[in-house]
Amino acid sequence: MKIKGKFISVIVSGVIILGIIVIGISAASLKQRGHTELSMLKKLMLEHREKMLKNLMSNASTILERSYEDIHDPKKLADIYKKQLNIALGVAYSSIEHIYHSMKHLPEAEQKKIAIELLKNMRYNLTDYIWINDEHPNMIMHPFRTDLDGKDLSDFKDPEGKLLFMEMIKVCKEHGEGFVHYMWPKPGHDKPVPKLSYVKLFKPWGWIIGTGVYMEAAEDETKEKVKLIINSLRYGQDGKDYFYIFSTDTRKMLQHPRTELVGADIYADIFTDPDGKHLLTELSKIASESGEGFFSYKCPRIGEVMPVDKLTFVKRFEKWNWAVCTGIYMDDLEEMMIRKKQEIMFEVNAQIRTLSGIVCVIGIFIIFAVSFLINRTVILPVKKAVKCLSDGAGQIALVSGSVLSDSQSLSHSTCEEASSLEETACALEQMASVCHQRADRARSATDMMKEAICISEKVSGQMSDMTGSMNHIS
Repeated sequence: MKIKGKFISVIVSGVIILGIIVIGISAASLKQRGHTELSMLKKLMLEHREKMLKNLMSNASTILERSYEDIHDPKKLADIYKKQLNIALGVAYSSIEHIYHSMKHLPEAEQKKIAIELLKNMRYNLTDYIWINDEHPNMIMHPFRTDLDGKDLSDFKDPEGKLLFMEMIKVCKEHGEGFVHYMWPKPGHDKPVPKLSYVKLFKPWGWIIGTGVYMEAAEDETKEKVKLIINSLRYGQDGKDYFYIFSTDTRKMLQHPRTELVGADIYADIFTDPDGKHLLTELSKIASESGEGFFSYKCPRIGEVMPVDKLTFVKRFEKWNWAVCTGIYMDDLEEMMIRKKQEIMFEVNAQIRTLSGIVCVIGIFIIFAVSFLINRTVILPVKKAVKCLSDGAGQIALVSGSVLSDSQSLSHSTCEEASSLEETACALEQMASVCHQRADRARSATDMMKEAICISEKVSGQMSDMTGSMNHIS
């Protein structure tokens, strides 16, 4: 392969690898951005729905708070029950007026006796009644507290210390009729509870006729009205999203659009979703521990069977020990997220294709540009260098031939001189051999002389020993 082709192959490979890396990194970045956008969108939509549920719950809480305040405010309670009490008392008052005007032929005492018997047996709302006292005050008639009949009530006080009958006289003297708030036991009970009574003066006989409503009964009645109001609240697609209420005290379902669930225990299996979540137990726990919060579970829409995801917001109304709940079905959100994901991925893939095209165009441009630069800056100079080297190689070949011829002549003369030197070397070797032989003989003579000296020394020593021995003997 020519050098230009090799360079271009390397450049093309590099550009392709670089392009793949750039496209891969960009694609990963775009997909990550798409997932991030999808997550942010889901988070925003979820926050929007949570905010909507809180706003809806705020409206329901306003109804509960106002109803509770109204029922515990004597003035507001009077406004609420004025018509009802006025009607009940109006019937009793009209009956007395009728007796007074139509029975003038009877003595007043007889008229009063007839009126007392009539009002004594008068009832409305099953247990609500009428009583009579005078302006002293003495009890003329009480259908349930007969022990008070005929007694002076001037010093009669309720548990809070209110002189309630004196208060009734004051209201009637000032306005002829009006409301009085005090504590009084319900029929059949001993414990006094708050009561609001409406009294009216019958001047001809100096009677004060009264009837009232117990706050507890009024509160129960208000609760039922509130349940109906909450039950009627609808929102969402086709008005299928609703509110329901259960008691955190009795653990019973108090209100639900599905009437068959009202009165059911919140621990019943019917309140378990397909994933095993005991939804009302969890909602009760959230209401008791946190006061309010969100919980997700699966539940079928009203009139349907298939369970779908639902997000519910629960808030505790502590004054009545109620847990008020409302939720939004989330299946439409999941479908929306799937569609949005497809849209985002389509856009991401389109951007990747566009980026790939741009990278390819840039790569081709780079290849042509680099090829042109290589041709000018590398290939042409290399070709010139190769030509110069070729010319130099020819000249070197000529010089090499001349050197070779001279070398051969020099080699021939060197061989002749080497032969002469070889003969001289042989003669020298012979002379060296003779010298070595003579040296060996000299070394042998020296060794023999050394041995003779040793022997003479031994003999001399023995002679000395013998001389010593002889001297010792003599």
